[in-house]
Amino acid sequence: MKVLILTTVMAPYRIDLFNELGKNISLTVCFEQLKDKTRNNDWYKNNFKNFKPIILKNSNKSLKKIKWDFIKELNKKYDVVIFYEYSTITSIISIFKCQLRGIKYLINCDGAIIEKKSIKDIIKKICISKADGLLANGNSAKNYFLTYGAKEKNIFLHKFSGNYKNEILTEPIDYKKKIVLRKKLNLDFKRLYICVGTFTYRKGFDLLLNALIDTSSNDVGYVLIGGGENKNEYVEFVKKNKLQNVKILDFMSKEELLKYYDASDAFIFPTRYDIWGLVVNEAMSRGLPVISTNKCMAAVELVNKKNGIIIESDSVSSLKLAILKFNKFNNEKLYEMGCNSIKEIKDYNIENLSEEHVNVIKEVIRRV
Repeated sequence: MKVLILTTVMAPYRIDLFNELGKNISLTVCFEQLKDKTRNNDWYKNNFKNFKPIILKNSNKSLKKIKWDFIKELNKKYDVVIFYEYSTITSIISIFKCQLRGIKYLINCDGAIIEKKSIKDIIKKICISKADGLLANGNSAKNYFLTYGAKEKNIFLHKFSGNYKNEILTEPIDYKKKIVLRKKLNLDFKRLYICVGTFTYRKGFDLLLNALIDTSSNDVGYVLIGGGENKNEYVEFVKKNKLQNVKILDFMSKEELLKYYDASDAFIFPTRYDIWGLVVNEAMSRGLPVISTNKCMAAVELVNKKNGIIIESDSVSSLKLAILKFNKFNNEKLYEMGCNSIKEIKDYNIENLSEEHVNVIKEVIRRV
């Protein structure tokens, strides 16, 4: 099977998936864009192992620029073309070409929030309704596709993930071990919450900091990891409000990040909206219960009363109440919730995701 993929940047979870996919199919991946301004430079991954990468011309330009070299690539014989970000101008033109040339194509959706916007809606419906297959990572993505005219038989659900099987724990880290790990990281708290994500307005870390003004305790620590445009603002806020139990750290590699997950008791992700939110997967894979919002699709799909709390987005008061509730949980309760997180997430791994993709590709090729 020869497969062509169009995506934007070299996101680490995508590269890992492409490397896994390339073990079973002949895969070419085209990248429209070199960098996303909201991401740290160390976030990107370019260890291409099992697929042929093509960095498209003008990849340092806006996604509004047409990448003609990809459109020409469609002239080569591929069994299936997969569009990972189908809303770019290059993707839309290429989808129309696939429709005209009878080239089978799939559209991927890593989660979505439906927004009605007249002309864009018409284009979405044309692209989605005529796709040979639609890769949906959950019910929100499925409903998104159905809204824009997809046939249910053409929608294939998969378990979206950025974790390999061996990165998912079989049980949470014991509390005594967490204390040891915390001391090694200079985080000497009786309870520790971890928050991970780029420091932008959308991720809502300002909401968390405001929630801590009058709920803070020196026994309870919070570590915010990610770095980004709002870092200095957060640092100043912490100083001004004397939040001595809050540590703000820059972006770090997955290997380093896992140490902080394993040292923590619970995960907080106060995002104002996220079409998915892979950090929720990451936290659950390390046996952490989760506090997140009803605008985080990963939380909506994966978090329930047994392993966390879903709160209203953009609400300091809701977040404050959830933290106060978690603070009352004893270590045994948090361990039990962590076990439930692992049960929910154990099948969400890159190996399974790759297998699901291959099965969909085979099914689409088989259909007449």
